[in-house]
Amino acid sequence: MESPLELLFDMIMGEVVMRGCIELIVILGFGVMVARAAQTNVSAKQQAEKQADQVVQQAQKRLDEADRKVDSAQHDVEKAVDALRKEFENSSEWSEAQSAVKRAQADRDAAVKPLLDALHEQANYKAAMEEKNRCAAEVDRLRAAKASPNEMTAAATKSAQASGVLLRMEQEVVSNDVAAQAAIKKLAEANKRAGDLKAAFNESIKSKPAFTAARDVVNDARTERDKVAREVRQAQEQQAKARAEAGKAEER
Repeated sequence: MESPLELLFDMIMGEVVMRGCIELIVILGFGVMVARAAQTNVSAKQQAEKQADQVVQQAQKRLDEADRKVDSAQHDVEKAVDALRKEFENSSEWSEAQSAVKRAQADRDAAVKPLLDALHEQANYKAAMEEKNRCAAEVDRLRAAKASPNEMTAAATKSAQASGVLLRMEQEVVSNDVAAQAAIKKLAEANKRAGDLKAAFNESIKSKPAFTAARDVVNDARTERDKVAREVRQAQEQQAKARAEAGKAEER
């Protein structure tokens, strides 16, 4: 039979053990709560990251669609311009201008060709042509021999000078012929007339309803595309933040 002292000791030890168990249970419970809270935080961050990814994907799809609309609208502008150009080129005014250019070109060739043919038979022209060919051959020889830059420059200069001599001889014989000069002037006037008509057409396009309507659609499509592009950038920024937060939560 235990003595009163032993009984008291047993009671004290029992209470100590019980208190220790309770404290351990409390500590373990708190640890479980903390772990669950941490896991919940990680899950929430991961869910936020997933949602951010989905937002980016959806925004990118909208941007792709906006790009397609811009391309389609731009294609419609090109179609409108092509239709207007075809109408212009089928006009009697443009057809006559083109015909005038062709006639003037034929008259110019008819006036100039006999002069040049006669010049090409002259001894001084043939000698100049031989010099030109010799200089050109020398340039080719030096290039094949991988000559120095100075040698190549000198040879190329001589070749250009030889070609210049021929050109000046041809220009002189043509400039001294009244009929040739009249034909050349007529060709220049015909080309200017055609050029003026085309410039006027290009300017007139800007006010054509078919063009302005298609252009406005392009501008609207581009505005919408730019808006969606900003949304994509914003979504990507949020995605980056969500991924960073998820990474930090996992590290804890």
